[in-house]
Amino acid sequence: DSLGCDYPLKILPYLRILRLGRPELINIYGVKYNPGLGYSILLESGIGTLQDLIDFVKTQQIIYEDLEEELSESLKTQLTLLRSIEVCHRNINPSNIILTYDNEFKLGDFGDADIVPNDKLQEMKVKGTPGFCHPKLEKAIKDGQENCSILPYDSEEYSVNRVLMHVKANCSRITNKIDKKDFFRKVQNHVSLRTFENIKERIYQCKVLNTFEDRELLKELKNKYQKMIHDHSLMNDHKFAVHHIQYH
Repeated sequence: DSLGCDYPLKILPYLRILRLGRPELINIYGVKYNPGLGYSILLESGIGTLQDLIDFVKTQQIIYEDLEEELSESLKTQLTLLRSIEVCHRNINPSNIILTYDNEFKLGDFGDADIVPNDKLQEMKVKGTPGFCHPKLEKAIKDGQENCSILPYDSEEYSVNRVLMHVKANCSRITNKIDKKDFFRKVQNHVSLRTFENIKERIYQCKVLNTFEDRELLKELKNKYQKMIHDHSLMNDHKFAVHHIQYH
């Protein structure tokens, strides 16, 4: 169908997000089949995860006023958009929420995602992260069950609320509130060295993705990475990152 049912199920969530084209969701630049290798996905990454940010807040003892409110609004908007294209993430937790180079929070890592047409009670494969997944799923994980009857989108909302509770528990007592721009400048400076260490690997991944039809985009991204190797100051100017996912 128009949502791409000719593709393997693992590819569909990425393809549907690509076709929806909403800036609130993770940017996906292309999905390409490589004969003998599987599918490659060129997509947005970021300077770190929400968990990285929480660790930063706790270590540096600084925060900006509206972080929790903005995160809540962003995640709930993303859930609504994903539901409109029948994509259920299935593993929402702080390590699967990325902080982009535009200082936005976006759900990432759709490797566990399923296509779910409705929110009726249904038997589904057990997925999720203990502490953040629905209690029924958490019990199923503990009991070693393979399947569990859940309301899938209700379970997604539960995970988002657990993430927000986790942020509140770790950040609400921080009293040193600073300007949002200053906060994210400090965040990017703090994590840039760790991110910089991964650039060579990402260049390699760009080279692997040489069968993409959009050669000009690939060339632009590779050139940007090469410049960043030689000029660390470009790091904070960088809004695109790449990682490589294959499904056979």
